[in-house]
Amino acid sequence: MRHILMFLCIVALLLGRVGNVNALTFTDTQILNKMLSEDPNPPFDLLNTYAYTHKTPTDFQIPWDTVTSATLEITGYWIDGNDDTVEIGGQSSERLMPAGTKPQTVSSFDVFNTFSPWFGTPLEVVITAHGTHDDESLILLNSTLTIEYENQVAPVPEPSTILLLGAGLLGLTGFRRKRFRTEG
Repeated sequence: MRHILMFLCIVALLLGRVGNVNALTFTDTQILNKMLSEDPNPPFDLLNTYAYTHKTPTDFQIPWDTVTSATLEITGYWIDGNDDTVEIGGQSSERLMPAGTKPQTVSSFDVFNTFSPWFGTPLEVVITAHGTHDDESLILLNSTLTIEYENQVAPVPEPSTILLLGAGLLGLTGFRRKRFRTEG
């Protein structure tokens, strides 16, 4: 019985070990170069809304991977900050930063919570310009998504480990039969 217990402990150690953890940073930049109208009734050639997606890492899987931080930065010109909104991953709605005295601004958003129920699809971003007739338009230059995460490799038993396990199980079975024959 002691041998069987020891064998099971060794098998649990071989198969139950946790994989390696690697800290990784992924960055995806989208060049937007898009003008949006802030007029409630935009001219025929301008829109109030623009949608695009950011790629995510190909080896990125929740719950195996753990996101440590995630940031979305949107750069643009003439953003007045009234109520120009950004919808990120269909979950949160944020406001773009106003330009103030500078024509160019960078709006930064913490999108960490977007990845809690993640399904591995590209991150969807929708920007909507709001305003009055006097606001005219804003220009979106680029958008950068940065994800810092810990990539955990799932344990995969090697073929030699599986063969060793099988040989051990066969040996235990044979030992057990031999023992019952000699006792009986």
